[in-house]
Amino acid sequence: MDWDATPYALLLLIVAAAAAALMIAGWRRRPAPGAVPFCGLMLAVAIWSLAYAGELLATDLAAKVQWANAKYIGIAAVPVAWLVFVLQFTGRERWLTRRIWSLLSIEPVLVVLLVWTNDAHNLMRQAVRLDASAAPTILDFSRGPLFWLHVAFAYVLLLIGTVLLFQTALRSRDLFRGQAEALLFGTVAPWLGNALFLLEVAPFSRLDPTPFAFTLTGLAIQWSFLRHGLLDIVPVAHDAVLESMPDGVMVVGSHGRIVDLNPAARRIIGDGIEAVGRSAGEVLADWPDVIHQSPVDDEVYAEVSHADGDELCYYSLRIPPLHDRRGRPAGRLVMLREITQQKQADQSLQQALGQLEQRVQERTANLRTTNERLREEVAERERAEETVNFMAYHDPLTKLPNRALFNDRLGMALTQARRNGEMLAVMLLDLDRFKTINDTLGHPVGDKLLQVVGERLAGCLREGDTIARLGGDEFLLLLTSMAHTEDAAKVGRRIFNSLEQTVRFDDQELYIAASIGVSVYPTDGEDTETLLKNADAAMYRAKEHRGNNYQFYTPAMNATALELLSLETDLRRAVEREELVVYYQPQLDLATGRVTGAEALVRWRHPKQGLVAPFKFIPLAEETGLIAPIGEWVLRTAAAQSKAWQDAHLAPIRVAVNLSALQFRDKSLMQRVALMLDTGGLDPGHLELEMTESAVMEDMETTITILHDLKKLGLHISVDDFGTGYSSLAYLKRLPIDMLKIDRSFVRDLEEDREDEAIVTAIIAMAHNLGMEVIAEGVETEGQLAFLRSQQCDMMQGYLFSPPVPTEEMTTLLREGHGIAPSRQPPVLSSRLSA
Repeated sequence: MDWDATPYALLLLIVAAAAAALMIAGWRRRPAPGAVPFCGLMLAVAIWSLAYAGELLATDLAAKVQWANAKYIGIAAVPVAWLVFVLQFTGRERWLTRRIWSLLSIEPVLVVLLVWTNDAHNLMRQAVRLDASAAPTILDFSRGPLFWLHVAFAYVLLLIGTVLLFQTALRSRDLFRGQAEALLFGTVAPWLGNALFLLEVAPFSRLDPTPFAFTLTGLAIQWSFLRHGLLDIVPVAHDAVLESMPDGVMVVGSHGRIVDLNPAARRIIGDGIEAVGRSAGEVLADWPDVIHQSPVDDEVYAEVSHADGDELCYYSLRIPPLHDRRGRPAGRLVMLREITQQKQADQSLQQALGQLEQRVQERTANLRTTNERLREEVAERERAEETVNFMAYHDPLTKLPNRALFNDRLGMALTQARRNGEMLAVMLLDLDRFKTINDTLGHPVGDKLLQVVGERLAGCLREGDTIARLGGDEFLLLLTSMAHTEDAAKVGRRIFNSLEQTVRFDDQELYIAASIGVSVYPTDGEDTETLLKNADAAMYRAKEHRGNNYQFYTPAMNATALELLSLETDLRRAVEREELVVYYQPQLDLATGRVTGAEALVRWRHPKQGLVAPFKFIPLAEETGLIAPIGEWVLRTAAAQSKAWQDAHLAPIRVAVNLSALQFRDKSLMQRVALMLDTGGLDPGHLELEMTESAVMEDMETTITILHDLKKLGLHISVDDFGTGYSSLAYLKRLPIDMLKIDRSFVRDLEEDREDEAIVTAIIAMAHNLGMEVIAEGVETEGQLAFLRSQQCDMMQGYLFSPPVPTEEMTTLLREGHGIAPSRQPPVLSSRLSA
């Protein structure tokens, strides 16, 4: 053993032990990038140091050569282990393909083989000897040609690793730069010591410091493991993490220059732009200022846009500050994440939301409009339902309850009357002569009159009583809680007092008269139907008393009602059974005293009751509508009889036929009269049509047209009952009327009533002034005849000369030429004629 070499050998053994310890520590961190090649490197350094210690302690040449050969196992492995460590350290492990591994493995194996076989070829060592010129004794030799090839190979691997490590140090953030600098120092130290030894630079000409220097390398790497995790965070995974990130990442130093950026950042700012080492403000000049002018100490969040050609791209920007290990500002990390698609999706979403909101607003507006319309429709429907309900139980003209509501209230009143033992009364009111008013002055006046009557009747009732309009000119009154029938009589008198007040419409003053029938519960009936029927019977009895009075029901009235019902049934069959006959009342010319005309009057020969008076069946015929066919039959019969008298060459006369209002308003009247004249061959001048004053004055324009059409046929036109209606003189002078007939009501009291004399005188004078003739009906006394002659009345008819007579008697009268002389009293007709 060479004791002079012992100190140095002990140091090498310590180095070997330290390398072994570092290898064990690195193996414990083998999951970390570079940990496994680091363990291989430390193993090689340990073998190298251990063999080198054996070489120094050996005393003979052979032993030294053996240890020197063993030393090359570590020396040949160190460059390869170092390069593999650096590739993993810099994130370039993907370079270690199978081919590279094969190439890297060949040289160390060949070197070891060449060293162990050097005696055969001396390519590694030449002139091997012991050098004892100084302590300790060392193995000295000349280096062969392959030795330098090995050195070149080793140094090439060293250079590659160093360059890669240096690039990583430049690109590393400031907080990792201390780690990279420590690794660079640990790399350069062993190879610098080895270069000094190979170049035999003192004091490293005899002893190789390389193993000692590798101890520093191992300590630097281990320090990185302990202090920084040996690039577990960023540097080692630079390519694996940053370069594969889709987000752009740029590291901007504290002086504003771009230190590093990943491929995604290069694509964002432009692949052709060299950015590393340049000012961020220069490279990103066309980007928003927030990127290169953001505060160093504050983290910035923003959203920026940048034009990439014709396309506008959007990015989410985050710029956190970077600090070194002492907490000092070291720069900024600029991270750009493209959000163009997200932005477009957000814009589309916002647009869709806007459209949706607009549609919602439109829909809301539509719903609001619909709700308003529905609310209006519901309100309108409710009003309509209220109106319908009101109309169902009320009269639309007077707004009074109708029959249905009256019946309901009468039913409830009957129930209460039975329970409390009270009396009640039903009053049926019918307006007298309302039809005349309605026909003469028109329906609007009639409607207003009904409204006035309804208001007055309502004012006559007591609290709890009911008034209803039955229809037409009829009203119903219900009087409840009566103690005596006198209560109903008091209401009746109150009604007549109220109706006595005249009603004025424009310039027309009207007098109201009414007939009232009263039935009382329980004496006159105990149910609704009976009470109404009996009130109706009592009302007709009131009308028989010339109206404008009230009548309480009596059982005898039912007999009259039944008689009228039976009479109506028989009247419907009277025309078919030829029970109707025409009587004629002669009309005399007061100037000549001769018969110049006759009025055709219908009579009914009832098979059981005999001759029925006209006042009994004519109103019934008008009420039931039978007046139209009866009037048609009378017209045809009278016309045929007039033609028969002409054919018999009797004294020529005009036959007057009454037309009902229903016939007069028939649109086919003129055609039917013309056809009758044509088929019957009657001279139109021998036929006179009589219309009542009320029928003529209704709808004057239509009346004028009808009368002119009838006059064109050659007929004679007269107005019956003149003076009882409401004729307008302005219209009267426009009518083509030939004769006015003074109503018998004015003739009857001529000898006693000065007012009637004045009225008759006025009618005759007016008619003559209008070019009309005048005939007075109902003349029964000599005094009446004398007055009429004195006023130059043209014609007369009445019982003074003859009542209405059958056809046969009228024919005899005409044949015998009966008449009156102007200067003497008219003769009294024979009993045959007056029968």
